[in-house]
Amino acid sequence: FFKQASDEVGARLAQVANQPHVVTPPKDAPRVHHPFFGRIYAKGWPWVLGVHQITHRRQIQRVIDGLKG
Repeated sequence: FFKQASDEVGARLAQVANQPHVVTPPKDAPRVHHPFFGRIYAKGWPWVLGVHQITHRRQIQRVIDGLKG
């Protein structure tokens, strides 16, 4: 289920990833705080979220693989 959901989110976010307001946000644009990445442009967050999900999915898969021995 998690892989399917991640794939669907990635496909939807790919549609907005190259829009000008995502690629080059205004300097005074509102930002959302992320503990590792710092302040992220709020309208760009959906794109970051897709990458974010993929990263965590890979981490979870490595944990599962490690538990299998």
